[in-house]
Amino acid sequence: MTRRLRSSDLTAIATPEQPALSPDGGKIAYVLRTQDAVADRPTTALWRVDTAGGEPVRLTRGTGDSAPSWSPDGATLAFLRAADGPAQLWTLPADGGESVQLSTLPLGAGRPLWSSDGSKIAFTAPVDIAGGDTARAPIVADRLDYQSDGVGFLRTIRAHVHVLDVATGECRQVTEGDWHAGEPAWSPDGTRLAFAAGMEPDSDLTARAGVYVLDVTDRRNRPTLAGFATGLAGAVVWTADGSTLLVVGNADGPTGHAGLHRLPVTGAENIPAIDLTDLAKPLDRNVMAGAAAYPGGLPRLVDGGAAVLFFARDRGCTHLYRVGIDGGAPQLVLGGEDRVASGLSVAGGCAAVVLSTATSFGEVVTVDLTTGVETVHTHHGDNFADVEWFRRESLEFTISDGTVVPAWLIRDPGRTGPLPLLLDIHGGPHNAWNGVADEVHLYHQELAARGWAVLLVNPRGSDGYGSAFYTAAVGAWGMADAKDLLEPLDTLVAEGVADPKRLAVAGYSYGGFMTCYLTSRDDRFAAAVAGGVVSDLVSMAGSSDLGHFLAAYELGGWTGKELAAMSPITGVDAVHTPTLIIQGAEDVRCPIGQAEQWHAALRTRGVPTRLVLYPGGAHLVIVNGPPSHRIDFNDRIVDWVERHAGSPRPARLDENHWQRRLSALAERHTVPGAQLGILRLGEPNDELITAAYGVLNRDTGVATTTDSLFQIGSISKVWTATVAMQLVDEGRLDLDAPVVEVLPELRLSDPEVTKQVTLRHLLTHTSGIDGDVFTDTGRGDDCLEKFVALLGDVAQNHPLGATWSYCNAGFTLVGRLIEKVTGKTWDEALRERLFTPLGLAHTVTLPEEALLFRAAVGHVGETEPKRAPVWVLPRSAGPSGLIT
Repeated sequence: MTRRLRSSDLTAIATPEQPALSPDGGKIAYVLRTQDAVADRPTTALWRVDTAGGEPVRLTRGTGDSAPSWSPDGATLAFLRAADGPAQLWTLPADGGESVQLSTLPLGAGRPLWSSDGSKIAFTAPVDIAGGDTARAPIVADRLDYQSDGVGFLRTIRAHVHVLDVATGECRQVTEGDWHAGEPAWSPDGTRLAFAAGMEPDSDLTARAGVYVLDVTDRRNRPTLAGFATGLAGAVVWTADGSTLLVVGNADGPTGHAGLHRLPVTGAENIPAIDLTDLAKPLDRNVMAGAAAYPGGLPRLVDGGAAVLFFARDRGCTHLYRVGIDGGAPQLVLGGEDRVASGLSVAGGCAAVVLSTATSFGEVVTVDLTTGVETVHTHHGDNFADVEWFRRESLEFTISDGTVVPAWLIRDPGRTGPLPLLLDIHGGPHNAWNGVADEVHLYHQELAARGWAVLLVNPRGSDGYGSAFYTAAVGAWGMADAKDLLEPLDTLVAEGVADPKRLAVAGYSYGGFMTCYLTSRDDRFAAAVAGGVVSDLVSMAGSSDLGHFLAAYELGGWTGKELAAMSPITGVDAVHTPTLIIQGAEDVRCPIGQAEQWHAALRTRGVPTRLVLYPGGAHLVIVNGPPSHRIDFNDRIVDWVERHAGSPRPARLDENHWQRRLSALAERHTVPGAQLGILRLGEPNDELITAAYGVLNRDTGVATTTDSLFQIGSISKVWTATVAMQLVDEGRLDLDAPVVEVLPELRLSDPEVTKQVTLRHLLTHTSGIDGDVFTDTGRGDDCLEKFVALLGDVAQNHPLGATWSYCNAGFTLVGRLIEKVTGKTWDEALRERLFTPLGLAHTVTLPEEALLFRAAVGHVGETEPKRAPVWVLPRSAGPSGLIT
């Protein structure tokens, strides 16, 4: 049986990351990222799988373990563990055993990198270059790089390179200064480290980061510039002979594609950037070193150092390529329209990556570099095998100026006619939609299940379509790319795919900017959702952690007039679209004031608007924030666009609201403990919320939980009636046949009633039998049989069928009918026919079964409730009121 994906499924997603092949290629260590719903946080642990086959095994039990790195002899794994403080460096025997902590740095350590002989580990680590207690000191900044999203105010903290001696445990800082060092790379002989750094005093203004080399054999040595002085370097890798560096970055500054540059080390400081060799240039694609929401990985040498593997983005997907160290045409190693690879590791003639597909959030895969054969080693997504995915349909639209823009359309192929449509705009702007499963935007799947179409356009500025397309909106946000988003809507409306009266628009980060921009320039949308908002480019340029670079390199300069012209806030008076605004409260990439300003402007003008702030959330809260925030993000988008642009639906059930109501009512009426469940049935998915309050037993103080057992009393009659009607449907009971035909031994006080009473009379409480009879006929399996035998002494309250009179005894008689027909006790019949098929593992009928769970004891008294003297009615009352 298939099901649809829901936002609540986020807590069941387990995604591999950071694969690391052992030196012999026989094992892969990797990180498995999961979501702890109880602690409300993402968790990471180390796992291992053999490349020859077998099931993955968990190596660590930490909740913040990451960055596995094999020692050169394959005997040890170094990794990072973040427990009660910042991440520190640990090691673990590869074959299992106890983990050992190596570093105790006050601000933590970075990803470990082994030297070639395994004697040392290099890493970057944050350092307070001022020293002392600065937590409460004033924040003083001369430069613009005084804050960073996800970190906050940097004060005097800088990232610097450290080297740890594995044998002695000595950890020394090998770089220093008022600048940040990038992640280091060891030279093949283990004597030098290379890294990128912006050491120039004006690097906060000019976006420069050169490549530096440090000889670590002499503690007096200082880094020397190897090249890339006028460029923006990122990841650095040595060639096999140690004479050259491979640098991922942009030799001309931050605008345009990152390349894979070959940089000679000796004398290279005098070589201008124009003489660098970009090994990836023939592709005309962006090289991806990997970052949150930007999948990729570090380049790796293969073929004895004669070639290098690297990631580049093509049509929104990150693919794996190989190119010779001396140049040539890069060759595709692993690609596909609906496949994204990341996290590269190489050993033993194969490459390990994490591969995501149209129906997988990611699994660890190896590629034989000789044959190209791919092998999937993990199956962490098997719990979604029953999901019926709405795949992304690839489309292209030709814009009025002749530009062709790619897009994906998500919809239920079974739906016909014009559909409500959500235009969702990606961030960046140099990011891109693709065709793979997406764990961030689960609302796409949920909206499609509700009858929506979702359109994902890659407008000019998107990544994966060449450098000219990549830079086509620089200095012209909104002005150059708005038509790429609006004209496809015109096409889909004309084709009868989209309903023009039910269009919505959403986006996050740059997509949030475009959402505000479009609704301030176009009135076609019935609903809008703007996340990670950019509403005023002038204030954004001066308040974002990357605001200066955004203005200088992406928006065409600091001219206030031009920034204002591009800003959505300039046209806010024209906005009529009901707008939901979603923002991380600690976002400094798109500062919170951007969202507040847009919300205030809309509210003042009377436009329906709602501002949602996630406490502690940085810019990527929707990617790596607490699962409760991420689920809420998805749910709110569905609710908002449904309310304003979709078919009218009731608002989603608010679990927090019902928890508060349950607590308030229980306290008002002195109820010791209570439990609430609300199930609302509806397309495409049902909604279920639960709440619990108080204690199960005032004498012991055992707390009520949502899985505690409560006696449901007379509602048991519904269950008994359900089984009876099942038997009617099967032809084993007849609603209107005299009961005596099934129970010839039946004797009631009125012989005529005995002859005529039917199952229908019993189920509708019209038999006239006195219902308030609770004779205890024992705990045996024959208790119902004994009870029915006593009914001859029970008075007839009214003639058969004359009126309605609540009748517990009549339902005990129904229970006996069930026993007679099925040959089982009533308890067994209920379990077999209802409890088990419905998966009700916590539903019982007997007190000895209730002992296996947390069970409420029951209380009496209105002002000072006390534990009830008797927990349960006689077993013979089961069919009328003993289900728990």
